[in-house]
Amino acid sequence: MLGARGSLLTLEALGARASLIPSNTPMVGVSALPFRRGVLKDPSVHRGKVGCVGSLWPDKFEEPLASRKEVAAIRGTPEYDRKVNVPIKAALKDASCSMYRDPLVTRFFNVVVEGGKAQLAERIMLDTCRRIKEFQMEKFLGASEERRARIEMNPLLVIVTAIENCRPVMLLEKVKVGSVTYHVPTPVTDKRSYFESMRWLHLTGRWERDASAADRVVMGSMKPGAQKYDGELYPPRTIVTIADGLAKELVDAYNLVGRAMAKKHEHHRQCEQNRAYAHYRRTK
Repeated sequence: MLGARGSLLTLEALGARASLIPSNTPMVGVSALPFRRGVLKDPSVHRGKVGCVGSLWPDKFEEPLASRKEVAAIRGTPEYDRKVNVPIKAALKDASCSMYRDPLVTRFFNVVVEGGKAQLAERIMLDTCRRIKEFQMEKFLGASEERRARIEMNPLLVIVTAIENCRPVMLLEKVKVGSVTYHVPTPVTDKRSYFESMRWLHLTGRWERDASAADRVVMGSMKPGAQKYDGELYPPRTIVTIADGLAKELVDAYNLVGRAMAKKHEHHRQCEQNRAYAHYRRTK
């Protein structure tokens, strides 16, 4: 016989469960409510943990290793032999052991793309890396032999360094004391610091896509129109995509200049101006 959760129940379990039902309770077949409560309270019935209650995996399952570096660090040790023989949880859907994939870069493009459109995020990431390569290649070809050694050609390293350069060290929080609200400078966590850096880079990379922004795009911004009108093509117009803007801001932040770095300096200036309110942080 099957219980309320589909578990196989023996006659002994049914007899023990009958003692959980009060004698004055009317029974309407096996689907009566007291009987179902008895099934759910029986320790012999396995109850899986779902959603916010807990994990779907039993307690003996361990977390998988996230990268090849973690595997190489424990190789040849007793911990490696133990990890081989213990049950491991399934890896996340975005997990990868590729040497060309950086988790910080993946997180940045997840911030850029709203709505969880993975295909759009991948296309923007590839276009941004291509534009960064074009910007750096143009600088490389126009530089002297001494400066060429200092020009970074790896787009992923440019993106990671730009995010690190834009990270704030303080955060402004609103603290209400009486009827007055103060902006109090407080220490920032690593997770929030990375998020603010990515958000500033994203906001500064999304400017108005018109001719007034053409001076900020160096190459490939003038493209002919794709549609025809009275048998003739539209005149060439400025097309600035989100990949162009992100590439420009990332290269500027890599060189410690640009609008994202200006946002960081302005944020630190506000924290310095409100340092007199730092003692209000304890009252929050």
